[in-house]
Amino acid sequence: MQDKNEVKYSLSERLKNLRLAKQWKWAEVAKALDLSEQMIYAVRAKRCGLSDKAAWRLRNLEFEAGLKGEPPKMRYPEHEASALAMHEEAGENEVELWTRRAKTAEKQLHDLKTKLRGLL
Repeated sequence: MQDKNEVKYSLSERLKNLRLAKQWKWAEVAKALDLSEQMIYAVRAKRCGLSDKAAWRLRNLEFEAGLKGEPPKMRYPEHEASALAMHEEAGENEVELWTRRAKTAEKQLHDLKTKLRGLL
């Protein structure tokens, strides 16, 4: 949720503010966002926008530079978001969900290794 006191800047201004805060050259901004310099110039000229991934990276870099007050929210694919919501309803938080998934994956790997040894 956006802070009521937070000023909305254009994408071009946000890129400029990030560059100034980090004391980077435009090439460094492009590299940090995993974009070409030409793409950065096109965004600054308002000829195009950023992809969702690049916008998320920009938001994350702004947070790291102290330009934004809170870290960006994680985005989940639709099936992950619904799975997480289902587990939250059951009282399981995100960390517990991923811990359980990791343990399940480890067990599946162990079972596969056991089967493979039996075949050899």
